[in-house]
Amino acid sequence: MTLVVAGAIKAQDPEIYPGRGDSGKGRSTTPRAEKTLGANDDDSTKRREVFTEKRVQSLAERLQAVSPPERRSESAAPARDVLDDVLDRLGGFAAWYALGDVRVTHRMTALDERGQTLFEQELAHDSRTGTGSSRDSLAWESGLQMGRSGGRIWARSGGIERPDLEARARHEVEEWAMLLHFPFSLRDRSRFVVESGREVMLLGRRLQKFTVAVRDEQALAVGPISEDRSRARERWDLYVDPGSGLPLMAEHVVPHVGSRRFLLGKWQPLAGGRVSLPMEKTLLAADGETPRLLIRMLANG
Repeated sequence: MTLVVAGAIKAQDPEIYPGRGDSGKGRSTTPRAEKTLGANDDDSTKRREVFTEKRVQSLAERLQAVSPPERRSESAAPARDVLDDVLDRLGGFAAWYALGDVRVTHRMTALDERGQTLFEQELAHDSRTGTGSSRDSLAWESGLQMGRSGGRIWARSGGIERPDLEARARHEVEEWAMLLHFPFSLRDRSRFVVESGREVMLLGRRLQKFTVAVRDEQALAVGPISEDRSRARERWDLYVDPGSGLPLMAEHVVPHVGSRRFLLGKWQPLAGGRVSLPMEKTLLAADGETPRLLIRMLANG
């Protein structure tokens, strides 16, 4: 701006210094001429002021045209849905996100058709909350370890790297992370879309059912999704007790592969926080009724 204004003034040099160009000779003027010259000087000064003002104003307009728009103080919050209501009942998504590093110990109990114990095993799980952190580490009693950090998947057995197990590790780590943080792990708007719910009769009681489907390139940004289209996509069906607001059961459906149900029970807050997670998860058999795997959360911190 300084250079432009200076240039505008310099262009008026002959008027600012009207005697320059008289070959060093002074000007002889009569009173009338002096009066005329005074009027001319006033006019010249006004013209210079108007010209300079217009140049500055023009520059300001150009700068405003190329300046980036002002950043909004607050970004528009996404519309609330039924999943937000459930997560609020469990302590809130923001509180879960702020937990950071979480360490738990799972005890897995495999059951036969009659409900008898086949075997038990403990699994140590280190994880970080957040949608996109993708940091988990699993350690079985047998010495097998699996994990992920960012986009890297790794597996070890007896302290030796096992690249042959990385494909298995990718699947298992993802599943355990989903189960540990469920249902907070479904609140990833870039990955899932929540569909409207309805009332159903299940487990001998009236429950509220709603679906969280995996987004695809053709997923609708707004509005309901047709039932036929929904069935063709991977999804999670949640069944919520309308009285307590707690999820009692969830069903993971993968089209052309199958589905599995698991019961959610003993909701308790994690140590040192107000976020509640299910301390027991019971995976059901293909019939959707027979318990086959009981997962208890023994310790957390």
